[in-house]
Amino acid sequence: MFRTVLSRLMVIFLAVVMVAMGVQGIMLYNVYKNDTILRTQQYLMEEAHGIAELMGRFLTTQQGKLDLYTYLSVTTRKSQSRVWFVNADGKINLEALPGNQGVQEVASLGVLSDEEQEHYLAPVLAGKEFSMVGNFRGRFTDDTITVACPVYYGRGVIAGAVFVHCQVKELDGAYNNAWKIILLASTFAATLAMILIYMTARSITQPLAEMNLAARDIAKGRFNRKLERTGPDELGQLAESFNIMADELKKQEQTRISFVANVSHELKSPMTSIQGFAQGMVDGTIKPEEHEKYLSIILDETRRLNKLIRELLDLSQFENGNFSLNMTTFDLNELIRRVVIRYLDRMEAQGIEPEIEFRQDYCYVLGDSDRIEQVLVNLLDNAIKFTPEGGQIRIWTHNSQDKVLVSISDSGAGISEADLPFIFDRFYKVDKAHTDKKGTGLGLAIVKSILEQHGESIQVSSKLGAGTTFAFTLKRAEKPSRDESKKISSKNE
Repeated sequence: MFRTVLSRLMVIFLAVVMVAMGVQGIMLYNVYKNDTILRTQQYLMEEAHGIAELMGRFLTTQQGKLDLYTYLSVTTRKSQSRVWFVNADGKINLEALPGNQGVQEVASLGVLSDEEQEHYLAPVLAGKEFSMVGNFRGRFTDDTITVACPVYYGRGVIAGAVFVHCQVKELDGAYNNAWKIILLASTFAATLAMILIYMTARSITQPLAEMNLAARDIAKGRFNRKLERTGPDELGQLAESFNIMADELKKQEQTRISFVANVSHELKSPMTSIQGFAQGMVDGTIKPEEHEKYLSIILDETRRLNKLIRELLDLSQFENGNFSLNMTTFDLNELIRRVVIRYLDRMEAQGIEPEIEFRQDYCYVLGDSDRIEQVLVNLLDNAIKFTPEGGQIRIWTHNSQDKVLVSISDSGAGISEADLPFIFDRFYKVDKAHTDKKGTGLGLAIVKSILEQHGESIQVSSKLGAGTTFAFTLKRAEKPSRDESKKISSKNE
């Protein structure tokens, strides 16, 4: 029964509703009971005043006895009450009983005890009225409502007091009716609450159940299931977030499949070449005088494999955060010069004239110089790769407040708008017809990862036929002291 969220919500909500209704019912009953007792006291006090007026007239004129007794009979029968007339000495000289028991009038039907006279009679003889609920100092076995008022005769002389007693249990009929009304209202409210609670709980658990099924589909690799947003509340937002998560997981799964396929392809090509040429030399298919040529090809392929594996390891470490940066202050301009010198022969062979523009002679930045060198190498290598013979490559640096902006531009074929959002993805290659087919498609992904680890960013702008520009930032630094410069120089050596 309690294995589902719906059943637990229903039980919890119903328990809360029932407890609340029970407490409310008890409170309403007590309020009604107190109100009934208060109204009964007011009614009995009015009747006591009527009896006291008739009693005073009778005591003064010795007339109107029939009116008094008739009034007493009607009052006691109507309210099921008992009426006493107590004189100033505490003697009960008259008693009217409820029903048809009539009125008893003798010299004395009893005498109030000293405590009763002190607590109940004395205040009335002093001209006050009082009302109470209790057993009248033990005289009655059940709780009784008692009211009393003085009886005047002659010229304002108090002759005694009229006491009217009504047992609380005589009001049970009214209380029972109140309980029936409260019970009926509670039953109706509980039924309505159960329906509303079920609808509310269902509106919560139904989307959760759908999310559960969708999550199972995603776990099995099915990402096409979408959840309907039910509204602007938290469940609607959760459904939207779930759909976004499913889309991202689908993209990641596609990326993973593409990644495995690309790695397999990149590994298969050089391995096939190495195996084929090695087998040809072993079985004599390749003549001994051609061994040197094919050994050179095998060496190139092993270098390509080594580069691929190294880049894969680097990218894995970058993305997992399993490496630390060796942050130092170094001259970025000098680092760029060294990288450009490394590629001068290659650029001269292609007729490419590099244009280097440094706004300042020295440009000190804070970063891992080895990793930034890797960024520059990848970007410059790509620029040379996509620049046609006789083209131009432009590199410049510029200080801007606390940042240094580095830009590398080429005059190549450019990148289409459709390709621009994906160029930093792993194994993504733009316009393979213009590449030397030796690239791994990991260079730009590594560049972006290195800069992100530095807390920096890289942007690309390009237009077909108008070349491409990569621009990234580094944190600007002050010129290091001599000791720090020596440490950096010795490290570079």
